[in-house]
Amino acid sequence: MPRTDRRSTRTGATHARWPAHPVPIDTGTAQVVVRADDPTGATLMVNGVPSSFLDLADPSRLEFEYQQQMAALVEAMPAGPLRVLHLGAGACGLALALEAARPG
Repeated sequence: MPRTDRRSTRTGATHARWPAHPVPIDTGTAQVVVRADDPTGATLMVNGVPSSFLDLADPSRLEFEYQQQMAALVEAMPAGPLRVLHLGAGACGLALALEAARPG
């Protein structure tokens, strides 16, 4: 997604502004939606369907239940670095959360 400019949020995280309208992609449209009551969180919408979520101030925050369940499985694994592949990762929310929880 093209970024137009940056501003600081109330938490100090840097947040980019994306176009306020859907952007054409190969399979339809994509749009990043930021709610006024959650300025560090952003939802990636693909063809109008919520597809991924990121919190720029807290990468461990997972809003989608399927991601929370996958993260719970990883937490149950022995400590140490992981080698993980998440196909169809959208905005890479799960990958960022796993890296925050298990660096390396």
